[in-house]
Amino acid sequence: MYLKIKDLNIYFQKVGKGKNLIMLHGWRQDVSTFWGLIDFLKNKYTIYLIDLPGFGRSDFPKNAYTTSHYAEVIKEFILKEKLKKPIVLGHSFGGRVAIKFASKYP
Repeated sequence: MYLKIKDLNIYFQKVGKGKNLIMLHGWRQDVSTFWGLIDFLKNKYTIYLIDLPGFGRSDFPKNAYTTSHYAEVIKEFILKEKLKKPIVLGHSFGGRVAIKFASKYP
């Protein structure tokens, strides 16, 4: 599925049921990074796998992005999807984005 955020088409996959869990991939990766974990998590969590801007099937931003820009995209994603207190988990670069997100939007 796609969601329009900041004039970019952001690709994501939604799987499972339960508490909301957003998973953010590492640099030069995409949603497929976490496919091996889905079967373990899908009965307890509604999982949102997001291709960060410039990766996977999401659009490339017109200008260079900082971790703050990526955190803003996650904030807008949460607002548009009307998610309540999701868990945000990231691998490598996705972890940096998750930390920036948590520090800006507790």
